[in-house]
Amino acid sequence: MNQKTGGGLSEKTQKHYLTFISDVMLYAKKCGYIDNNPCRDITFTKSAKKEKEVYSLDEAKALLAAIDEKAPLNYRLFFNLLAYSGMRRGEALGLEYKDINFETSVLTICRTSNYHQGYGVYTDTPKTKSSYRSLYIQNSIIKLIQRLREEQQEQAKKCGDLWVECDRLFTTWNGKPLHPSAPYKWLKRFCENEKLTFKALHSFRHFVASQALASGIDVKAVSNMLGHSQTSTTLNIYAHAVQQANENALNSVAKLLET
Repeated sequence: MNQKTGGGLSEKTQKHYLTFISDVMLYAKKCGYIDNNPCRDITFTKSAKKEKEVYSLDEAKALLAAIDEKAPLNYRLFFNLLAYSGMRRGEALGLEYKDINFETSVLTICRTSNYHQGYGVYTDTPKTKSSYRSLYIQNSIIKLIQRLREEQQEQAKKCGDLWVECDRLFTTWNGKPLHPSAPYKWLKRFCENEKLTFKALHSFRHFVASQALASGIDVKAVSNMLGHSQTSTTLNIYAHAVQQANENALNSVAKLLET
């Protein structure tokens, strides 16, 4: 049971708990405390798979157009980063100015910013070894980053001794790392006010992956861009988009043969 909501645990959480406890039991077996690992006979409750929320191309364009017109600079940059790169929320919030090469327009992901109820906002390493990666960033986004740095420098002067220097792109009014829930809450309110379709932040990541695959980009290249540890992960998550890309490719070959 989820102690916060009172509901059941997700299938993913059940797997994590079972794996951890099974490791403990295996160690106990090696030490001679038990004869068998009791976790081997445990199964978890399978939940119905939810349909992934993915912005359509028209929805993404409409949302970004409204954000570019009406959003504060920091959120304008944040959501453009998600929509153009497919990076995770924590990866975007963990970005620092030293991670960006302004001459080559390359951004390096090497940390994440997260929140824990016990000790607040904290910095961590990326999700997997493959999550350490470099991404090419569009020139329009590089300009937004430069503008945000100038804006923060002006804000730091106004704050004086209250300013906390952390080199992060996304900060609060006094320079502290932005709370990970802030972008979600802001976008939800914005979409409600503007009568736009609201979907979870991870939907931007699904959008980038789906559009890239539909455009014929190689699965391995998309997997590297997303920071997946294995190409099979990309194939499993975006099976429909991969299938559609295969159909498009084979239809193109068929047209060449038939003309």
